[in-house]
Amino acid sequence: MDPGGGREPSADPGVSPVSPSEAAEEQANFDMTQRLPPPRHAFQAFLALSLVFGCAEDTPTGPEPPDITTLEFAPELGIDLAQMTLTPTGLYYQDLVVGEGLRVGVSEGAQFSYQGWLHDGTDIETGVYPTGPFSPGAIQGADGEWYYLVGSGNTLSGWDLGLDGMRPGGIRKVIIPPHLGFGAAGSPDGRVPGNAVMVYVLEVLAVEP
Repeated sequence: MDPGGGREPSADPGVSPVSPSEAAEEQANFDMTQRLPPPRHAFQAFLALSLVFGCAEDTPTGPEPPDITTLEFAPELGIDLAQMTLTPTGLYYQDLVVGEGLRVGVSEGAQFSYQGWLHDGTDIETGVYPTGPFSPGAIQGADGEWYYLVGSGNTLSGWDLGLDGMRPGGIRKVIIPPHLGFGAAGSPDGRVPGNAVMVYVLEVLAVEP
């Protein structure tokens, strides 16, 4: 009987009655779903675990770095490793012309020309650096000229290391291994493939006074 004294409502003939035990089980299942994380969080957790346990595969970026000592250089590059100096960084260099005057050092400005090739003789680029105030690493000297700040890391590491110790009028040939050049990814414009060895001839035009 209802509190108002009326008749009890009749059961819906289309719905089966639910026992107390079944109702308790449904409530437990509902409570469990409330404790589960949203799908986005679950995916992030799976991704994190995949990285921790090594389930994600590395994406190849290029061939393995070559061994410079066994690499076959194009004859026109005139490479003779026996005549070159190997630095602790892995850079090879050979002074073709020793310049005169102020010596280029780290944190000093220099103007220089460059010409580069891949080890097989493929031409990369030729130019003068810096070209103006917007060149990466450019600084203005007391004379109003623009120079590249050697060692600033704003260009190839092989340039920074190769220029160190040169003087105006000096010409130096350098072999730049991948880790001092464009690395495993190669150059953004695609001219230098991943893990490529490059050969550059650098000439110092002026040193910041």
